[in-house]
Amino acid sequence: MNKGVSAARNTGILHSSGEFIAFLDSDDKWLPSKLNEQMRIFWSYDGKIGLVYTGCKLRRADGRFVDVIPKYEGYVFDKLPNRNFIPCSSVVVPKKIIDEVGLFDERLVVHQDYDMWLRIAKKYPIKLVPKPLVECYVGSSDRLSLKYKHKVVSHFRIFCKYLDEIESLKLKHKYYFYMGKLLIYNGNIKYGRYFLIKAFFDKRKIKYAKFLFVSLLNPSLRSALSPIYGKIKDFLR
Repeated sequence: MNKGVSAARNTGILHSSGEFIAFLDSDDKWLPSKLNEQMRIFWSYDGKIGLVYTGCKLRRADGRFVDVIPKYEGYVFDKLPNRNFIPCSSVVVPKKIIDEVGLFDERLVVHQDYDMWLRIAKKYPIKLVPKPLVECYVGSSDRLSLKYKHKVVSHFRIFCKYLDEIESLKLKHKYYFYMGKLLIYNGNIKYGRYFLIKAFFDKRKIKYAKFLFVSLLNPSLRSALSPIYGKIKDFLR
C-alpha cells in the first residue's frame, strides 16, 4: 500500500545502517561530484553540522535548465519561513541528527522536507556547496496547481508548529507573505490579498506593497500582463 513519500523516506531511514542519509527523488539526478564535495565538508568541519546541501539545475517542463544557487548557510532558521530554499535531493544529513529531531511528518501532504529542515535549523548550523550538483524537475502546471492547494494546508500546519519561534524572531510577516503568494497562485485572490495585507502591516516592506498592488489589478489586466510576467517577477523581488 502506498502511504506517501514521507512514509517511504522514513522506512528507508529506519532500515539504514550508515552514518549519513542522502535523498534522491525519482525525477531528480545527482551530478558525479555531489557526494564527494558534501562529505569533504563533513570531514573538514570541526563542529556539528545539521546538514549539507547544494545548488541545483532546475529542469523545467520545456526541458530547459536554470541554475539555482542558494546563498544561505550557518544558522538559517530565520531565513526559512520565507521559503524552502533547500532542495531535498541535494541534502546529506547525519543519521544521528534525524534520530534527534525526528522522522518526516507523515501527516503533511507536501512540505515534509521543509518541516524537517526547520527542525534541524532550530538547533544546528547548515552548510552549502554553492554549485548546481543536482538536476531537479519542476513538473507540469497541472501538477503544480494541485501542489499549491496542498502547500496552503501544509504551510499553515507548519506555521502552527513553529509559532513560538516565528513570533519570538518577529517573522510572522514572512509567513503571511508566503501564504498570500500561495493563495494567489492557486487562484484564491481574496484570501491571498488578506495575507498580503497582514504581511505589509506586520512589516512595511516595499516588496509586499508591490505584490499587493499587482494582486489588486482586475483579471483582464493581469491576463494582458502575462506576456511580461518575467519582468513583473523581477519587479516584485
